[in-house]
Amino acid sequence: GRYFAEAMRLAPDSALAVIEYTRHIGYEIWNKRLPDDSIREMRALAQKAILLDYEDARGHMFAGMAEMWLRQTVRAEVLLRRAIELNPSLTIAHEQLGTLRILSGRPAAGIPSLELALRLSPNDYRLFLKHGEIGLAHLMLGNLDAALSHAEVAITLRPAYWHAHVTRINALAR
Repeated sequence: GRYFAEAMRLAPDSALAVIEYTRHIGYEIWNKRLPDDSIREMRALAQKAILLDYEDARGHMFAGMAEMWLRQTVRAEVLLRRAIELNPSLTIAHEQLGTLRILSGRPAAGIPSLELALRLSPNDYRLFLKHGEIGLAHLMLGNLDAALSHAEVAITLRPAYWHAHVTRINALAR
Protein backbone atom coordinates (compact mmCIF):
# COMPACT_ATOMS: atom_id res chain seq x y z
CA GLY A 1 0.00 0.00 0.00
CA ARG A 2 2.84 2.41 0.57
CA TYR A 3 3.67 2.63 -3.13
CA PHE A 4 0.09 3.59 -3.92
CA ALA A 5 0.18 6.18 -1.16
CA GLU A 6 3.43 7.52 -2.59
CA ALA A 7 1.90 7.73 -6.07
CA MET A 8 -1.02 9.67 -4.58
CA ARG A 9 1.42 12.03 -2.87
CA LEU A 10 3.41 12.61 -6.05
CA ALA A 11 0.39 12.94 -8.35
CA PRO A 12 -2.69 13.83 -6.25
CA ASP A 13 -4.67 14.87 -9.34
CA SER A 14 -3.91 11.74 -11.34
CA ALA A 15 -7.09 9.75 -11.88
CA LEU A 16 -4.99 6.64 -12.55
CA ALA A 17 -3.14 6.95 -9.24
CA VAL A 18 -6.41 7.40 -7.36
CA ILE A 19 -8.05 4.47 -9.17
CA GLU A 20 -5.14 2.12 -8.52
CA TYR A 21 -5.04 3.10 -4.83
CA THR A 22 -8.80 2.58 -4.65
CA ARG A 23 -8.40 -0.86 -6.24
CA HIS A 24 -5.76 -1.73 -3.65
CA ILE A 25 -8.02 -0.67 -0.77
CA GLY A 26 -10.94 -2.60 -2.29
CA TYR A 27 -8.94 -5.82 -2.38
CA GLU A 28 -7.75 -5.23 1.19
CA ILE A 29 -11.35 -4.77 2.32
CA TRP A 30 -12.51 -7.89 0.52
CA ASN A 31 -9.59 -10.10 1.56
CA LYS A 32 -9.37 -8.95 5.17
CA ARG A 33 -13.04 -8.10 5.81
CA LEU A 34 -12.08 -4.61 6.95
CA PRO A 35 -14.64 -2.43 8.78
CA ASP A 36 -16.97 0.18 7.32
CA ASP A 37 -14.45 3.00 7.90
CA SER A 38 -12.23 1.42 5.25
CA ILE A 39 -15.20 1.10 2.90
CA ARG A 40 -16.02 4.78 3.39
CA GLU A 41 -12.38 5.61 2.58
CA MET A 42 -12.69 3.55 -0.60
CA ARG A 43 -15.92 5.35 -1.48
CA ALA A 44 -14.30 8.77 -0.99
CA LEU A 45 -11.37 7.80 -3.20
CA ALA A 46 -13.67 6.41 -5.87
CA GLN A 47 -15.69 9.63 -5.82
CA LYS A 48 -12.45 11.58 -6.24
CA ALA A 49 -11.54 9.37 -9.20
CA ILE A 50 -14.93 10.12 -10.78
CA LEU A 51 -14.34 13.85 -10.37
CA LEU A 52 -10.87 13.57 -11.90
CA ASP A 53 -12.01 11.51 -14.89
CA TYR A 54 -15.75 11.10 -15.24
CA GLU A 55 -15.36 8.91 -18.32
CA ASP A 56 -13.23 6.25 -16.58
CA ALA A 57 -15.65 3.48 -15.68
CA ARG A 58 -13.47 2.12 -12.89
CA GLY A 59 -14.17 5.05 -10.58
CA HIS A 60 -17.92 4.45 -10.91
CA MET A 61 -17.41 0.71 -10.41
CA PHE A 62 -15.40 1.13 -7.22
CA ALA A 63 -17.87 3.69 -5.88
CA GLY A 64 -20.67 1.23 -6.64
CA MET A 65 -18.86 -1.58 -4.88
CA ALA A 66 -18.35 0.61 -1.81
CA GLU A 67 -22.02 1.59 -1.78
CA MET A 68 -23.01 -2.08 -2.06
CA TRP A 69 -20.76 -3.00 0.84
CA LEU A 70 -22.33 -0.16 2.83
CA ARG A 71 -25.77 -1.59 1.95
CA GLN A 72 -26.78 1.39 -0.19
CA THR A 73 -28.22 -0.77 -2.94
CA VAL A 74 -29.97 1.90 -5.01
CA ARG A 75 -26.85 4.08 -5.18
CA ALA A 76 -24.72 1.03 -5.85
CA GLU A 77 -26.84 -0.10 -8.78
CA VAL A 78 -26.84 3.37 -10.37
CA LEU A 79 -23.05 3.54 -10.15
CA LEU A 80 -22.46 0.00 -11.41
CA ARG A 81 -24.82 0.53 -14.34
CA ARG A 82 -22.99 3.76 -15.18
CA ALA A 83 -19.67 1.91 -15.11
CA ILE A 84 -21.07 -0.64 -17.56
CA GLU A 85 -22.43 2.11 -19.82
CA LEU A 86 -18.95 3.63 -19.95
CA ASN A 87 -17.17 0.30 -20.45
CA PRO A 88 -19.41 -2.64 -21.41
CA SER A 89 -16.44 -5.02 -21.08
CA LEU A 90 -15.69 -4.18 -17.44
CA THR A 91 -16.03 -7.70 -16.06
CA ILE A 92 -15.98 -6.87 -12.36
CA ALA A 93 -18.76 -4.30 -12.81
CA HIS A 94 -21.00 -7.01 -14.31
CA GLU A 95 -20.00 -9.40 -11.53
CA GLN A 96 -20.75 -6.87 -8.83
CA LEU A 97 -24.07 -5.87 -10.42
CA GLY A 98 -25.09 -9.53 -10.45
CA THR A 99 -24.10 -9.94 -6.82
CA LEU A 100 -25.95 -6.77 -5.85
CA ARG A 101 -29.12 -7.99 -7.50
CA ILE A 102 -28.89 -11.35 -5.74
CA LEU A 103 -28.23 -9.75 -2.36
CA SER A 104 -31.17 -7.39 -2.85
CA GLY A 105 -33.55 -10.29 -3.43
CA ARG A 106 -33.52 -10.35 -7.25
CA PRO A 107 -31.63 -13.55 -8.03
CA ALA A 108 -33.15 -14.02 -11.49
CA ALA A 109 -31.91 -10.55 -12.46
CA GLY A 110 -28.44 -11.28 -11.08
CA ILE A 111 -27.73 -14.43 -13.07
CA PRO A 112 -27.39 -12.80 -16.54
CA SER A 113 -24.88 -10.25 -15.23
CA LEU A 114 -22.75 -12.98 -13.68
CA GLU A 115 -23.00 -15.19 -16.78
CA LEU A 116 -21.87 -12.25 -18.90
CA ALA A 117 -18.93 -11.72 -16.54
CA LEU A 118 -18.00 -15.39 -17.07
CA ARG A 119 -18.09 -14.95 -20.85
CA LEU A 120 -16.11 -11.70 -20.76
CA SER A 121 -13.31 -13.20 -18.69
CA PRO A 122 -13.35 -17.01 -18.82
CA ASN A 123 -9.88 -17.29 -17.26
CA ASP A 124 -10.41 -14.79 -14.45
CA TYR A 125 -8.90 -15.85 -11.13
CA ARG A 126 -12.26 -14.96 -9.51
CA LEU A 127 -14.25 -17.59 -11.43
CA PHE A 128 -14.95 -19.36 -8.13
CA LEU A 129 -16.76 -16.25 -6.91
CA LYS A 130 -18.90 -15.93 -10.03
CA HIS A 131 -19.91 -19.59 -9.91
CA GLY A 132 -20.62 -19.32 -6.19
CA GLU A 133 -22.90 -16.34 -6.74
CA ILE A 134 -24.72 -18.01 -9.64
CA GLY A 135 -25.14 -21.09 -7.46
CA LEU A 136 -26.66 -18.98 -4.68
CA ALA A 137 -29.06 -17.32 -7.12
CA HIS A 138 -30.23 -20.70 -8.39
CA LEU A 139 -30.64 -21.92 -4.81
CA MET A 140 -32.80 -18.88 -4.05
CA LEU A 141 -34.90 -19.66 -7.14
CA GLY A 142 -35.29 -23.32 -6.21
CA ASN A 143 -33.18 -24.57 -9.12
CA LEU A 144 -31.34 -27.08 -6.97
CA ASP A 145 -29.47 -28.97 -9.72
CA ALA A 146 -28.06 -25.72 -11.13
CA ALA A 147 -27.24 -24.47 -7.62
CA LEU A 148 -25.35 -27.67 -6.87
CA SER A 149 -23.55 -27.64 -10.20
CA HIS A 150 -22.27 -24.08 -9.78
CA ALA A 151 -21.35 -24.68 -6.14
CA GLU A 152 -19.32 -27.74 -7.19
CA VAL A 153 -17.45 -25.72 -9.82
CA ALA A 154 -16.72 -22.99 -7.27
CA ILE A 155 -15.42 -25.56 -4.76
CA THR A 156 -13.26 -27.20 -7.42
CA LEU A 157 -11.72 -23.82 -8.26
CA ARG A 158 -11.31 -22.73 -4.61
CA PRO A 159 -11.77 -25.63 -2.14
CA ALA A 160 -11.82 -23.34 0.90
CA TYR A 161 -14.58 -21.06 -0.46
CA TRP A 162 -17.08 -21.44 2.38
CA HIS A 163 -19.87 -19.64 0.52
CA ALA A 164 -20.01 -22.37 -2.12
CA HIS A 165 -19.99 -25.08 0.55
CA VAL A 166 -23.03 -23.47 2.19
CA THR A 167 -24.83 -23.37 -1.16
CA ARG A 168 -23.86 -26.98 -1.87
CA ILE A 169 -25.07 -28.21 1.53
CA ASN A 170 -28.36 -26.36 1.17
CA ALA A 171 -28.95 -27.68 -2.34
CA LEU A 172 -28.26 -31.26 -1.20
CA ALA A 173 -30.42 -30.90 1.91
CA ARG A 174 -33.39 -29.62 -0.08
